Amino acid sequence: MTEKHPNAPDEAGAANYAVGRKATFREIYPQVVSLEVEIKATPMGFGQAETYQYTLDTVPGQFTPCPNTHCCDGGFDTGSFLTQLVSSGETAGETGSLCVGVVKAGRSVRRGCNYAFSGKAVIAYVEQ
Repeated sequence: MTEKHPNAPDEAGAANYAVGRKATFREIYPQVVSLEVEIKATPMGFGQAETYQYTLDTVPGQFTPCPNTHCCDGGFDTGSFLTQLVSSGETAGETGSLCVGVVKAGRSVRRGCNYAFSGKAVIAYVEQ
């Protein structure tokens, strides 16, 4: 079995640094009362697709991990996606991006990870 390389969430300690310090999503955004997030990681070629489901109690921190076992520092920037939605007061949103990681293909050769991410979120706020 191949040992998984560290991903962005491993390196960042699954932190959300939206306020300049490590804090939970609830601490940063107390106005959010409900959150449903779905992140899909799809290989562009070989590999296995993965779907991640999150709620207000299980927000992953800044990054959702890349399922590619050969990917280094990869994943999807879930924290920025949610921050953008909450900052603009959106109740729903979708986005997509390529994995931010790299795959080592030799001693000094690196190439981009072959995974693409898509994200959907539904957010409910405290009524004012």
